[in-house]
Amino acid sequence: MTQLSDEQLLEELKARFAEKNELLQEQKRFMADLKVVNDKLLQSERLKSQFLSNIKNEINNPMTSIMGLLRLNLSGHLSPEAWVKNTKLVYQEASALNFQLRNLFMAAELEAGDAQLELGQFTCVEVIGEAIAMVQNQLNDCQVTCRVDADVNEILYSDRNKVLMILSNLISNAHKFSDPETGEIEIELSRNAEDHLVFVIRDNGVGISDADRATIYDRFNQLEGGTTKTYGGHGLGLSIVHALVDMLDGTMQIDSALGEGTVATVRLSSVTSEGNLSLFDEDDFELFSDSSEESF
Repeated sequence: MTQLSDEQLLEELKARFAEKNELLQEQKRFMADLKVVNDKLLQSERLKSQFLSNIKNEINNPMTSIMGLLRLNLSGHLSPEAWVKNTKLVYQEASALNFQLRNLFMAAELEAGDAQLELGQFTCVEVIGEAIAMVQNQLNDCQVTCRVDADVNEILYSDRNKVLMILSNLISNAHKFSDPETGEIEIELSRNAEDHLVFVIRDNGVGISDADRATIYDRFNQLEGGTTKTYGGHGLGLSIVHALVDMLDGTMQIDSALGEGTVATVRLSSVTSEGNLSLFDEDDFELFSDSSEESF
């Protein structure tokens, strides 16, 4: 058996120590990765609970109103004037519910990669009018003005329904974060030097802080920001808008300052390709992941 010198023993100990230290560092990195996964799982469960609770309110509230109003109408005890008034309220509540469901269905299609473009020609001014009508029941307490700095017959070759959803969500957001008594929304349509049609929705609402602007396109961001209970909504609107603008080969810009309102600008041109049909980045964390996975 070969006798090792003191120097050789020292070198051997150093090598083994370095090996053990590397294993320890690798274990620490592994535990850090596990913590990240665990945090994401916990966040997913928290977001899922908040989202489902919020969706329950967004759907249950108008449904409760609709059922109550219809029950009164069917009672036979109302005057013709009251019956007509209740019927109008039912229509308003049904419109609000339809708007929420359309967003949910669109988010589901985009999430699954099932969204398709249905291209055709349409007049932009008509789509703006229809977008306002979609959220009209929300706008009764807010002054809305529309200025068209382009030919009223401007034609766009694109997906009409998706442009409609983009505009209706932006108008709804503008109203949601505006003061009920002093809220003003301006909608502008123009054509820029690059021959893009430019839609601008401007409000004088609460605005967005610099810190929050970085996450405004994140799904369910509103839930995490804690504003949902104050302003309503499910936090899907801007993520859907951003995805649809991308699908239509357009660009979107949000300019805002806290307390100074928000300006949303969407630039669209006639679609010449199938666009980007996916809503979320591939590395986005799946919200409704299998809750049976264990937390570490």
